[in-house]
Amino acid sequence: MFMCFSKTQALSRSGDARPFAADADGTVLGEGIGMLVLKRLEDAERDGDRVYAVLRGIGASSDGRSQSIYAPRAEGQAAALREAYRIADVSPATVELVEAHGTGTTVGDVVEFEALRSVYREAAPTGRWCTLGSVKSQIGHTKAAAGAASLIKAVLALHHRVLPPTIKSRPVNPKLELTASPFFISEAPRPWISDGVHPRRAAVSSFGFGGSNFHAVLEESAATRREPAWDATVQIIALSADDEPTLRNALRDWRQSAERPLAPDVLAHRAAESRRTFRRERALRLVMVLGPHTELPALLRSADDALDARGVAHDWHIKDVYFGANDSPGDLAFLFPGQGSQYVGMAGDVVRTFPEALDAIEEAHRAALDERDLAGAIYPPPAEDDDSARRQQAALTDTETAQPALGAVSLAMLRVLKRFGIEADFTAGHSYGELVALRAAGRIGDATLRKLSQLRAKLKSKEKEAIELKAALEVRGEQRSRELADKE
Repeated sequence: MFMCFSKTQALSRSGDARPFAADADGTVLGEGIGMLVLKRLEDAERDGDRVYAVLRGIGASSDGRSQSIYAPRAEGQAAALREAYRIADVSPATVELVEAHGTGTTVGDVVEFEALRSVYREAAPTGRWCTLGSVKSQIGHTKAAAGAASLIKAVLALHHRVLPPTIKSRPVNPKLELTASPFFISEAPRPWISDGVHPRRAAVSSFGFGGSNFHAVLEESAATRREPAWDATVQIIALSADDEPTLRNALRDWRQSAERPLAPDVLAHRAAESRRTFRRERALRLVMVLGPHTELPALLRSADDALDARGVAHDWHIKDVYFGANDSPGDLAFLFPGQGSQYVGMAGDVVRTFPEALDAIEEAHRAALDERDLAGAIYPPPAEDDDSARRQQAALTDTETAQPALGAVSLAMLRVLKRFGIEADFTAGHSYGELVALRAAGRIGDATLRKLSQLRAKLKSKEKEAIELKAALEVRGEQRSRELADKE
């Protein structure tokens, strides 16, 4: 296979696949196996299956009568795209993620981009709305499994509601004229926020030798049960008891169950159950943090040994193990920031991980949609340069955007804290943060917070305009006074 590819001059001399990059010099071969289960949607829903995505349509074309067996043609690829969208009965203007064939060859990438741009510009002559990527930047070209790898990436993006990154694409090939196209190329993951007008949609291209072109259109499944995109690299085990024997027994149960390796889902379930039953009011509290480089039996043994050595009379902690023995644990306060604490991408990792956090951002985004793109201000497309980054920060700093954005992110954080059973005894806020503190205290609801955030921001903007006008009038008045004095 390597010898065959070598004859096409498609392999990278640098040994690195860089799709759509200015310095791309070819692809890199990889190995892979992709397995997907296809089932009629109504049957999957009836059987209670987890539906990762819905396959809306597939388009195919053949343009083998070209310059050579491996020379791509934009016209043939565009034909497959148009056929896919016709069968799926959706507009490319509603597709927000394209997983391209994107091999990293200079000719192939430019031709594919030309085909994508022509079809997407037919749907919307202006604007940029779609993230473009290629998994080959990360795993290379897995040959017969390449299409499956791309499909799996797009399906998981829909399932987790995350716009995934494509690495090594900077600087982008100037021949693409990316900024004038409907597409972005992002090197960092972003939350996939929906405005609710249409379901999240993605598309996947897979092209082969001889002019065989395929394009698939995917859609999120509304029936899918949503869970945190928790990668199981960190688990929190929390135990509480009113006396030492009970705490020891709970820890002993964990040690016995860990004598055999626990499956990741079993461990996650047990850890979650321990947190659910944890009560900070109890006299003795033991919390253990299982990280990616720690073995569960070793962590439990370390906690047991520390209990033997340190006892239960006072608070103590060692690496990844925390013990509390205060009769009164102390009150917990939440303090919320005011305007000025906002920054582009804030809480992005939390919003990508926890469904309830993403919901909080989406709800605020949809509430403000008639006036502004709130989600686009918090999680904008990647900045092309320093000037673009400054403009993005300035847009988020605008009062009428900053305050609703802070409210949305604060609500997201509150919901995640609630998931872990963390609630405040006292709440307070600085300036705008007082509104969020009222919400955290249960004095107002989410919808009221959003309305008050927008109203307060508008009033503050008008106040700022009035102050600026007053200052301008005062300056003009002083100038006029000097002019009159000079005449006298």
